[in-house]
Amino acid sequence: MHLHAVRTIDNVASVLGEHAAAMATNTVALQLWTICLHSKSTPLRRSCVSAIARLGHIAPSIIQHVVDKGAMPELLELLGDHSVRLRQGVVTLLLGAFSGDLPQIRVQTTLADSRLFVQRVMRHMELAPPILK
Repeated sequence: MHLHAVRTIDNVASVLGEHAAAMATNTVALQLWTICLHSKSTPLRRSCVSAIARLGHIAPSIIQHVVDKGAMPELLELLGDHSVRLRQGVVTLLLGAFSGDLPQIRVQTTLADSRLFVQRVMRHMELAPPILK
């Protein structure tokens, strides 16, 4: 049930329309993050991360809000996941903090101070298939 709902949000957010803008709120992003944290299903977790990243393209402050609520340790933990697609989604989500008109300075500072982040990204790049590199 959750997977269909999350994929619907992900699909709507990918279209960039009036409905996507209505869903691009901190509340929706935090609910997606909560589902991601408590799920054991890799496809569901991957869809949650993807939906948050897509919503972050609509409203960049969403990524900052999720990170401010304590998500950074869990995001770094997801970079160590066995699923390449999930790791790629996390990298895309984190790159959202560096792109856009208003880069998210607090996310960038948090990442720059984290040695674990650099180690996990390097490991992700070493293990990733050539098409993702």
